Order: sequence, then C-alpha cells, then structure tokens
Amino acid sequence: MLSHRIITRGVCAFLACGALMACETAPTEPAPLPPSNALELFSRLTPAEEPSDGTPIETECPAGGSFTYEGTSSIEKTGEITIRRFEWIRRFHDCGLRRGSSVITASGETHVTGEAHLENEDSAWPQGVLYSKTHQVGTVFMRYSETEVHRCDDDFVQISEPAAGRYSIKGTVCGTPVDREISLPASRMRVITRVL
Repeated sequence: MLSHRIITRGVCAFLACGALMACETAPTEPAPLPPSNALELFSRLTPAEEPSDGTPIETECPAGGSFTYEGTSSIEKTGEITIRRFEWIRRFHDCGLRRGSSVITASGETHVTGEAHLENEDSAWPQGVLYSKTHQVGTVFMRYSETEVHRCDDDFVQISEPAAGRYSIKGTVCGTPVDREISLPASRMRVITRVL
C-alpha cells in the first residue's frame, strides 16, 4: 500500500512538473510579417457580398476599420473557349488585421484587372483554366506601430498556364522588382498562388 502511495505521489509530481513546463513553453509572439506578406493577407479579405456590377461593398475588417470592394466581371465565348474578364478594386480604410497581440492596419488602394481563358464557364483554377493573366497596381500604407509605417507600391503582372505548368510574375511587388518564371508539372501548379 505504501509503494502504491509513493508511485501515486511520484506520478502527480511528474504531471505537475510537466504542467509547469508546458506553461513555460507557451506559444510565443509570431514573427513580424514582411510588408509584402501582410499586403497579401489584406488582399485576401473577402467582401460581405460578391458584387459583379461595380456596386461598392463596405466590409468591416477583423481588427477594426473597413475596406470597400468593387468588382465587375463579364463572360464571352470564343469558339470552344470561355473568356472571363474581371476588375477588382479594394480600398482600405485603417483596415486592421491581428498578428499575435499586435494589429497591422492598412490604408490605400489596390486595383486588379485580368482575364481567364477557360475550358467551360464553371472551370475553377487550376482545373479547366487554360490561361490566366492579372495586373495589379496600387499603393497601400501599412502601420505596424505608431512609428513603423511601410509603403507598398505594386505594379506587377502574373501569368499562369496551369495545364502547361508555366507561371510568371513580373514588375514591382511592394516596391521590390520581381521577374520570375517557373515551370512545374501540372500537378504542382495547384499550390502556386503568388510567388514572391
């Protein structure tokens, strides 16, 4: 019976020690995001609705502020190919995203135009997309703190041909010149969304 109590106390002490060690190794603050990565996150915010007629839709941001989204799209048939043309404008108004215990805010505008050549109207990237081209321009100011503000100037073109395994991005991304071309097997193209 005494050995049972000693074992029980030993197990309890071991568990208590493990709990204390777990507290000491709690998750740390995430590393600061480079401005280009932060802008990419802001660019992925989705509007409350999906407009296609150019009507501005204002949506609250996760950590305060808002962004306005305007979008238009059209579809036309050329022989066996469907061509979808689109234009998106995002205007950020002190739009906040939380990163650990801090908040990054964005103010400015991005403008995206492009077209996709599709096997059929329901094609979704990468399946059924023969060719896709987007051109993004804009300037966004991102505030990391009272004293740290980054200006991101974009003017770049992305071209992808998923079935052929080709992707390129050329221009200026967040103020940095970029000129890259990638050739991959079609099976790996699905993981490429933006290469910086």
